[in-house]
Amino acid sequence: MESAKMNRLLVLALVASVTNAASKVQVAIEKLAEKVAETAAIKVIEEFDLCYMGMKSGEIDDNAITASSYWNNDHSPHTGRLDNTVSQGYAASWAARTNSVGQWIQVDLGTVKKVAGVVTQGRPSDNSQWVTSYKVGCGNDLNHLQYVHEHGQTSKVFTGNNDMNTKVYNYFPKVFHCRWVRIYPLSWHGHITMRFDLIHSQCLGLKDLLFI
Repeated sequence: MESAKMNRLLVLALVASVTNAASKVQVAIEKLAEKVAETAAIKVIEEFDLCYMGMKSGEIDDNAITASSYWNNDHSPHTGRLDNTVSQGYAASWAARTNSVGQWIQVDLGTVKKVAGVVTQGRPSDNSQWVTSYKVGCGNDLNHLQYVHEHGQTSKVFTGNNDMNTKVYNYFPKVFHCRWVRIYPLSWHGHITMRFDLIHSQCLGLKDLLFI
């Protein structure tokens, strides 16, 4: 009798163990499915540039992109578009005339739009040049641009790039309403050189999922 009882207990323990293992497998499968879905979503968003605001796509006109200075016509402001590559004699990235704090590049969005952040790259070829930190100004009037800030600070310093082509995404603490967005490089590697785009407000809530 005791042997039969022991056998039943062993069977129950085995069933419980198998059930627990199956539950863990199910959880693992569900997490994997979520990860696959997230990866697919990221690929769709990146493929169709759903988070960008017109620099890469060309929706923003060349004349709407200006800068404090530029090295020469091959490095003029409109060449600083995200993912731009060397073509038609251009160097495919904006480069300031001088390496000094106070240089800037800016975009006129035409109307006030909701902006959630900035994505940057360095120079795509020839030289190892990129911006390593910067501030961002935004506003509806060029004479009254305000720095993007948080926690009572007068301005927020964003970390830039550490190589030529990797995209670095920086989100604002909140969505800002801007017509003009101006980037002020603060430090750099080799030379003040940059490609960039702006991040649409619709992607602020996805920052923990996208572009990590």
